Order: sequence, then C-alpha cells, then structure tokens
Amino acid sequence: MLIRPAPFPDEIDRGYLGRVMRFNGAANEKETDALMRAWAGVSDKTWREVSCLELLSKLAGLSVPEFTAQHTTLPFRRGITSYQPALRHGCDSNPDMLWSSGMRLARTGAYFCEECARADQRFHGQSYWRRELQIPGLLWCPKHSTPLRYLDDELAFLRSPAAFLD
Repeated sequence: MLIRPAPFPDEIDRGYLGRVMRFNGAANEKETDALMRAWAGVSDKTWREVSCLELLSKLAGLSVPEFTAQHTTLPFRRGITSYQPALRHGCDSNPDMLWSSGMRLARTGAYFCEECARADQRFHGQSYWRRELQIPGLLWCPKHSTPLRYLDDELAFLRSPAAFLD
C-alpha cells in the first residue's frame, strides 16, 4: 500500500515527489520510484517507458496534462521557446518530452519564502514547495514582499521548506 497525498495548489513536481517519499518512509528518489512503479503495476517498465512525471500524475489522481500544467515548470519554460508550440503540455503525442524535460527545473537551486512556509505549517500542518517561486528572475515573494531564500541544492525539494527555516 502506498500513501498518496493530494498535491497542494501550485506544488512543484519535485516537492510532491519529496512528500510522497517522506510519507512512505523511502530513503531516496530511487526507492520512491520503485515504490510508485510497484503500486502502479509497472515495475517491469523503464523510466523512458513510464516517466516519474506519469507516476506522480497517477498518484495525484490527475491526468498527465493536468498534472504537467499545474505542477511542473514545463508550461513556463515552453512559454519562452518555440519548440513544438502547438503541443499540449504533458500530452502523449511526444512522450520523450515527459522523461527528458518534464520535471526539469527552470533555474538551478531551490527557492522558498519563509513567511509562506510558516503560514503553510499553520494552515496545512506542513510546508510545501511552490512552483511559482521557481520562475527565473523572481527573487521576492509576490504574496509577502519578502526576499526568497535560496538553497544551492536541488535535493532540497525532497525535504520540506520548513526544514530550512532558522
């Protein structure tokens, strides 16, 4: 049995992966991937055949295009490139895009707002990584008008932002 938390609004895919990992007691991404594949019945498939993005979509109870549009940086990145502009985000017309760049970040590192993290803890009982705050050029929280915290480690998404509060 796999614990399947509902994704928070605008929660970035890697942060959702981290919550799934923590909720299920997995030690790392590889172990989480194996748990998700077993739950989905695709343990025999490679990551090229069934991407992590597809597994997360299934866990969240959303279609791949819905999950991609709401929880990945792909719509932001494709908004500034002409690469296949008519292709719907996360559609199965180009499955290579899902495993090659579906979960790619828009910039290096991880950004979060300390005020948002504290508010999340009060309201949700836990904090989460907001996709909106990962947009290149955004250095201040649009809600709190405070500078974003930067972590020079993409593995930070596997932990809660609250873990990095002073």
